[in-house]
Amino acid sequence: MPEADVSIQPRSKWLRLLMPLALPLLPLYLILVGVFLGIMLVWITCAHLWRKWRLTLDMRRRKRQLSWSSLEATLRSGNGGTLIVNFNSLGWNLTDIWWTSERVADAAAAAQLVIPRSNAKGMTDEEFRAWLSDTAFDQWCASRYLSNSGASALLIKSTISFWGRGRNLKQVALLQQQFPALMLVNISTGKELEAL
Repeated sequence: MPEADVSIQPRSKWLRLLMPLALPLLPLYLILVGVFLGIMLVWITCAHLWRKWRLTLDMRRRKRQLSWSSLEATLRSGNGGTLIVNFNSLGWNLTDIWWTSERVADAAAAAQLVIPRSNAKGMTDEEFRAWLSDTAFDQWCASRYLSNSGASALLIKSTISFWGRGRNLKQVALLQQQFPALMLVNISTGKELEAL
């Protein structure tokens, strides 16, 4: 049986003419792609910083901002309440941490909503997909506690980076250990887009 010719031969006359030009320019193409990706990363980071800055200023203007130390003092006075951790996007590490004096579980039960198992570790793929597609509780929680009009939760921290998010989630875990009456609810207002 004759062996097949495995050499790559350009089929077109134009490809044969352009091939000697394309190979020497390959490093330039790679540099241009790297510059483009760098510009996109800077653009996206600036857009996220702008969002964080606007949210923080808006909440400060509406007197709906609270520092970690003020939250700890409030919790020491006996008011448990609920921490709401809003993951704005599943992929960009945008996280806002809010606190409300209400018990979200009681309010959700009164509204006949079930708090999803969003903060349980070890979800199966099927459970995770079900969580992604179920947005009723997240939308209710965001409109009742986080929206600009008539909401009651106070913004504690808004983060845009993996490191900031990790630091704040550690702070949340420490607060939960210190104050067992403090409830934690994880929501994601960005998952509707991620599920598509």
